[in-house]
Amino acid sequence: MLRSLGFAIACLVVGCTDDLGDPGRPVASCTDCGPGALAAGRFFEDADLIAASSTGHVVRAGESYVRWLDASFTPHDSASLDEGVPFVLAAGADGSAAVIARDGTNGHPSLTMFGADGVRQWRVALGDRRPDAVAVGEQLVFVGAPADGGTVTFADGREVSGDWVIALDRATGVLAWSASWAPVSTGAPRHDVVATALPGGGVAIGGSFGGTLALGGDAAPLSTASQSAGFVAAFDANGRARWATLVPGTNTSIAAIASGPAGEVAIAVWDAFNAQSLALLAPDGPVRWTAPAGRAFEELLGGIATDGTTVYAAGDYWQHALAFDPDRLAPNGRDGWLAAFDGAPAPRWLRRVRGAGEQAMSLFAATPDRLIVAIHSWSPADPEAVVAFTFGDVAVMGSGVVIGELVR
Repeated sequence: MLRSLGFAIACLVVGCTDDLGDPGRPVASCTDCGPGALAAGRFFEDADLIAASSTGHVVRAGESYVRWLDASFTPHDSASLDEGVPFVLAAGADGSAAVIARDGTNGHPSLTMFGADGVRQWRVALGDRRPDAVAVGEQLVFVGAPADGGTVTFADGREVSGDWVIALDRATGVLAWSASWAPVSTGAPRHDVVATALPGGGVAIGGSFGGTLALGGDAAPLSTASQSAGFVAAFDANGRARWATLVPGTNTSIAAIASGPAGEVAIAVWDAFNAQSLALLAPDGPVRWTAPAGRAFEELLGGIATDGTTVYAAGDYWQHALAFDPDRLAPNGRDGWLAAFDGAPAPRWLRRVRGAGEQAMSLFAATPDRLIVAIHSWSPADPEAVVAFTFGDVAVMGSGVVIGELVR
């Protein structure tokens, strides 16, 4: 599952460029370049989570609040969050927000839905389960969770157990439908259940299973001889399984998932040997291509997104050369990376965040012409120190996190 970031920032951009010739370059990189500029004074203080939708809506959540951001990443609405510490956040295409937070008293999670105007709509308790993912669709909110807790009982008496994905009505929070499957056997690698909303109201999920997976509907049963195997499945808005696809490899799991504009599905996959790969699936399930993306615990993943053709990924690496770096440059401490993959053995383009201290990159969404990203920079020796780093031709000084947009 993708990592959340702590935020405390004071940044100043000291370089400026108008060169947009190569994909992946910042839209702009100086303090007066206008809306959408990378690091253009749009800084985030005391925030714990950020989410963005493919329409460009950005939301952030901290321990006691949720805030909505406009096109220049400036907060324009806020709401109090009284449910505890948030650990999963999603933004809807209309600017709505779904927040899963852990109660400070008993540690149990709950899901709270906010409208784009910041008004709280409803809250639903999720028992003692720890969900991995939440996705906001057109009419439904989807939550995925592995079987690391007992049965969850909803307000209407319906129960869900095993690994599951649930769909809640966006207007009321009432359980609309659920799908569940037997968890992998004891001793198998820990896995996530990830979810992404699809155009038309459905959802695509990624998870792991052992033996046979039979989701019903139009999805053919899957089987594996491995202790666990990763899979991707799509459900329509009524909860009927449309298709299910087995991920090749031994003891695979799905680390991240994202959807494209026509229902394409991008995934990040880990296997038993910690190899990390990316794959793009067609809207009806077949795998269009796969590409190597380093190792799970070396090229750390900070998010994926897709425009339906290319899969974009970001993260960080340290103590070794980036596996898909053609120059094989070892980092100075920890460095960030952002790359575009089209199915070839090497990415189509690669950008590194390098400099003093340590840097990491997170990727939140792909809009029709932009990538919404954040760069995290800090000094391990002095968290308050100002450090210098570069991203492409952009020179930056700061400590904390800055968010911006890049051309694709």
